[in-house]
Amino acid sequence: METLKKGVIGISYQFRERELYFLLLHRKKRLEQDWIGWEFPKGTVEEDAIKGKSLYQNMKDEAKEEANIVKSNIRPLMHNGKHYTYEYVFYRPPETIKKLMFVYLINVDRSEEIRVNGIEHDRFMWRNYGYTKLFLKKYNLKRTLEIAKKVITGKYSY
Repeated sequence: METLKKGVIGISYQFRERELYFLLLHRKKRLEQDWIGWEFPKGTVEEDAIKGKSLYQNMKDEAKEEANIVKSNIRPLMHNGKHYTYEYVFYRPPETIKKLMFVYLINVDRSEEIRVNGIEHDRFMWRNYGYTKLFLKKYNLKRTLEIAKKVITGKYSY
């Protein structure tokens, strides 16, 4: 049985001395089927639990819950004239879940006090583009990072 779910993910960044840095959160294992690794703030949009709540509001809530980001500029990642999305599939017995992720850019204010909540993530780090790409293991995240970098630096036409 395959279930389709929506999610939001925020490519969180700052410019530091004219170099672009990205915020990565280290996901810890909570359940047997969970994976461990580095990722951006993200979450599932629970359709029935949040009727009327926008994808944007979901992204704001996830950024706050996962990294204590509250004062930063959040906007959709626009690619080819539309909100950029990607899909991935995973198995969580007894079902196969297909997730459609809506990508946001989060320009993290320098005054933010980044903290992880300890539930899903156990630490965070800021890394430049090259190191960020090395820490990301999933193709969809690497591809999304490439597009985000081009949009952020103005080297990509939307």
